[in-house]
Amino acid sequence: MNENTKPLKWHKCMIYFLLWAGAAVSLIEALVLLSGANKGLVYLMYPSMQSIDIAYSLVLIALSAYQVYTRFQLAAFKRGAPRKLLLVYLAGPAALLLYMLIISMTTDIPFYNL
Repeated sequence: MNENTKPLKWHKCMIYFLLWAGAAVSLIEALVLLSGANKGLVYLMYPSMQSIDIAYSLVLIALSAYQVYTRFQLAAFKRGAPRKLLLVYLAGPAALLLYMLIISMTTDIPFYNL
């Protein structure tokens, strides 16, 4: 079996479903944050939370766009596409961790309670 005839089930799953789904989830989460779903008492008690939510939602929108870009790179078998995929899967948790750290520092809520 040569290199061109090997099945790439993981690749097909990535380009036809997982990256699209990840981009959609990131975009929906960003839109929820931008819509002010956390309005009310949260923003009254911690006014800085609104700007933090807006900044994080912009990061999520960028991550969503990068997921779609990575999908097309993988689909075209571009050199460096697997590295971009790795970056997608590292950037999401890193952004969430940074978001939680910033919330913890600005609201005095312990990180382990978020």
